[in-house]
Amino acid sequence: MHPSGARLDHRALALVETTVDAHQNALQSDPKRLFAVLYNALYWHDAPEGDAHYASPPPRDDRQIWRWMEAWRREFEARPHARWLRRIRPPGPTPTALLGWRTAGGSPALSPNGALVLVTHANSLELLDARTALSLGQLPRPREYLGRGNNAHGGFSPTGDRVLTFSDKSATLWSVAPLATLRTYGPAKSAVSCAAFSRDGRVIFTGASYDAVRAWDAEDGSLVAELVTEGLSGLYACGDDSVVVATHDTWCLWSPRDGDVFTPKADSKQKALWSVALSPGGDRLFTRSNVALEGFELPDGKRLFRDACSSHNQVEDVHPGSGLFALLAVGVCELRDANTGDVRVRVPMGHVQRATFDPSGRFMIVCQHWRSTLWDLDANAPVAWAWQSVGTGEGSSSFSLDGKRLAIGNTDTLVLDLTTLAPAPAMPDDVPPPLACSPTSLSPNGSSVAAQTEGGLAFWDVASGKRLRVVPSKHYALRHGRHLLCYRDGELVALDPETGLDRFVLAVPGDPLEYPSANESATLLARTRSGLVVAFSLDDGSECYRLPSSDLLVLVAPDLFVIRNPNRTLGMRAVSTGRELLALPTAHEGCELRLSPDRRWLAVHGGSSSAVEVWELAPAGRRHVLHAGYDSLSFSFSADSASATLYSSAPTPQSGNSDPDDSIDTAALEPGEPFLPATDVASPRLPPPRLKDIAPELVWDRGVRSLADAVAYTLPSGLLVVDVTADQVELYRTEPASRT
Repeated sequence: MHPSGARLDHRALALVETTVDAHQNALQSDPKRLFAVLYNALYWHDAPEGDAHYASPPPRDDRQIWRWMEAWRREFEARPHARWLRRIRPPGPTPTALLGWRTAGGSPALSPNGALVLVTHANSLELLDARTALSLGQLPRPREYLGRGNNAHGGFSPTGDRVLTFSDKSATLWSVAPLATLRTYGPAKSAVSCAAFSRDGRVIFTGASYDAVRAWDAEDGSLVAELVTEGLSGLYACGDDSVVVATHDTWCLWSPRDGDVFTPKADSKQKALWSVALSPGGDRLFTRSNVALEGFELPDGKRLFRDACSSHNQVEDVHPGSGLFALLAVGVCELRDANTGDVRVRVPMGHVQRATFDPSGRFMIVCQHWRSTLWDLDANAPVAWAWQSVGTGEGSSSFSLDGKRLAIGNTDTLVLDLTTLAPAPAMPDDVPPPLACSPTSLSPNGSSVAAQTEGGLAFWDVASGKRLRVVPSKHYALRHGRHLLCYRDGELVALDPETGLDRFVLAVPGDPLEYPSANESATLLARTRSGLVVAFSLDDGSECYRLPSSDLLVLVAPDLFVIRNPNRTLGMRAVSTGRELLALPTAHEGCELRLSPDRRWLAVHGGSSSAVEVWELAPAGRRHVLHAGYDSLSFSFSADSASATLYSSAPTPQSGNSDPDDSIDTAALEPGEPFLPATDVASPRLPPPRLKDIAPELVWDRGVRSLADAVAYTLPSGLLVVDVTADQVELYRTEPASRT
């Protein structure tokens, strides 16, 4: 028992270990981050303060780890110059708190009963007790490889009391209690590259890449039969004495007892067989080649489906009961129907190396370079994470047959106890995930912050981190002056930026509004679906004026906008009144407009023309035309408005540029006084600074994501840091406030 009242048992220490693992990169570069890392993860594990953030508070145990964290916080903040970022709301699902242990050595193989685990070291294999992590011995040969094939338990026999390895030109059978050699199978003519038990354990298959596949009697070591092959890549036992033999470009089904060999019909375009997966019952085979994803029924070899996938995908494990198999695609792990190949479930995870189903079929372990995720297939949500060292190999993962233990590893090994697995942790407040690159908005008085989520615009209280509400919306909200505008079903709803409550609605009855542009003025401009241009007051939502239909509405300055008049001229108008200030007699159909810094010139480009017209904003103003070879171009004014430059990727006769890789056309702009001087409008709102720009000493790496690019708002009480992740919006503030 800790003096703070926390009970620090084995489970509490497991929480500490997984948290440190998750942030090992940050801690290696700056060990002083240890307190902030552990507090922000472990305090919220069981703090009563967290219950207010959940619709249904998660179950709490009696360890009261939060008391330990608070005692540590008091000690830490008593130090001179102590300053750190404290999370003010619970995180999303955190790295796994499953009981388990870690050891050096990777590519683990778990015995079927979950009692033993084999791990691979640089020059040996080590046998360990899966419950206690005690070493039971090492295989004495200098270099041994686990016999694998489709066996999810690596080199273990179906009964778990023997281990099959191979080295050089032979394979070896070992007993595990005691660890001793039973017999050797070989030698082959070339190096053995794979080995596997038959499903009943009575036959052992060995294969050499450029020699043959051989079947041996497991008990007396006699040779049963052999099959000459070339380019062997894997052996997959699918019956008591039959095996799928995979090579670099095809596969066959071999029954050594009767000598039968089935080979699928050859495809002249198939040059490579990338991956193979066999169902737990051995009755379905799934392959991915350079031309197609295919499914076959065994033992007759009937083709179930053929999908000409274009991307380089990898077939992984097969579900034990629901008729699904896992396919690793770009940026996603797909679960596909075993009969049709159709996609049924998409698990949004990229850079996946391995995917393995548990025996019950409820869970799938998805292994990436930096972590492994236990995915609940019923809820289609992650249950827990296990962090691991980054490695370049494929790694391995295996469940015990009862599903109570899991071994995963790449450059190191984790053996986890799944009997303590809790239900998938809920997201705080059950807020849908934020939209990609969602901007955040701090209310004028600094009391709340808003961000766009998949379910709408969400508001959080800055003091407590509590979610206030979610306003339904499928579009990004606009910060317009002192309002947040939410676009819903052709209407704009002005929201109170502190509370998210509706203030008033901007709408044209019977004519839905299009999504408008943001502005800092007190007047909002919008087009209706029929083309009307309507201006609204942001004081009360009343309509200020409306203009005839136009296919163009561009806000070129906070106080100026341009529409296309019925006679196809461009009308420059004042935002406040809608009055036309100037008409440009251009026939250019472009819809991309840019105002020069001194407000004397307007560039018109886009549409079907590759030319850019630069018009002087004055009665009878001058015109310059710049030409480009392609529609793809870049245009800019100089900072002093003395010139306009057009960049294109192809030379043009007009520019006289002979450089085939670059085309530049420039016009010198005559000096003069602006015809449309700037009016008194609010300056454009600048984006908030990033944490790395104003307080780099507070930046720390949270596993696979850094806080460096998080938005930082300066408040009287200190910094408020808002980080939009793929899962949620995270809020931090500097502590102690008196030292900010």
